[in-house]
Amino acid sequence: MNCSCGIDGYLQQGERAGHFERGNGLKRGLITDHPDLPTIIATSFGWKRVKVCGFSAICTGRSIVSLPHFSYGSFGALSEDARSREYLFTNLSKLHFVKGFYGIEWRYPEVGAMIGGSDTEKEVLKGAVNKVVSWLKLPEQNEALWRGFSSNLRRKIGKASRHRYEVLVGGEEFLSAFMKVYERRMYEMGSASLTPVFFRNLIRQYKAPGRVDVWILKEEGVVVGGGINIGYGLLYENCWFATVGSARDHYGSYLLQWHMISHAIELGYTLYSFGRSTKGSGVHRFKLQWGAEDVALSWVSWPEVKGGIRSQKWLSWVWRHVPYRLAVYVGRSIAKWIY
Repeated sequence: MNCSCGIDGYLQQGERAGHFERGNGLKRGLITDHPDLPTIIATSFGWKRVKVCGFSAICTGRSIVSLPHFSYGSFGALSEDARSREYLFTNLSKLHFVKGFYGIEWRYPEVGAMIGGSDTEKEVLKGAVNKVVSWLKLPEQNEALWRGFSSNLRRKIGKASRHRYEVLVGGEEFLSAFMKVYERRMYEMGSASLTPVFFRNLIRQYKAPGRVDVWILKEEGVVVGGGINIGYGLLYENCWFATVGSARDHYGSYLLQWHMISHAIELGYTLYSFGRSTKGSGVHRFKLQWGAEDVALSWVSWPEVKGGIRSQKWLSWVWRHVPYRLAVYVGRSIAKWIY
């Protein structure tokens, strides 16, 4: 349904222009600082783009989220300036009580900056979750990075490079091939997959100086893996990644990641992001062996989140027992709400 909450007028009344220090150009930008990203998300899922204290967010009709389907929203000065955070969270609480929103969720990296904050911050922090993004600092040449890898990591990449793999990078022409392995992998994990419409809009509208790359991994002509990466400012991030079959048996995921990292270096990015994971999980350990460093994620909520679809683990078990074609068909309708 079209959103008719009229929230923009309220938010404009609560804004103070220029209150936040926005950083110096693209050098401090993350992928979620791209000015078109909130609009891409809103139009893809039938939602509405709004602003809170100058920061872009999405109105789903019931909740305000920054940003759905991404690990964090606009970076801005939130990790550096306690005064900015206090002002933001004060306005978020007003949205909940004055406008009657079901919930507010704000996401940004470096939750450690919140420690020792104001009473408002401490109250909102009750909603923080144990998630991290893993970022790898990039040298100017990939040879320097290669020398710093452990012998075991180099062995795995080398073994995969001698296997019958082929790594390709492009754009929308590879989207359908990626969707096949992505939808299959999400089904195996017990989760609905995002729609091709969202990814297509992202590829077409996330314009320069931003970029979206679609990667595929082939084994003897058959697509067995893939990823979608977004680059902006200082960061090149692997946002969606999936492998199936022998791609995991013959270290295909290692080869694909190595090509992605090398590509980021060639493009001149200073950080490569492996994306979000649960701290201590197998996926998290995979990322750390590359030398990546964890950045804590703060998903702060007002009021405190209790339950919700993300916490219903039994749904994953049910989903894996639904026929695959039915799961894909139904999943495209409900995936927008699993963010």
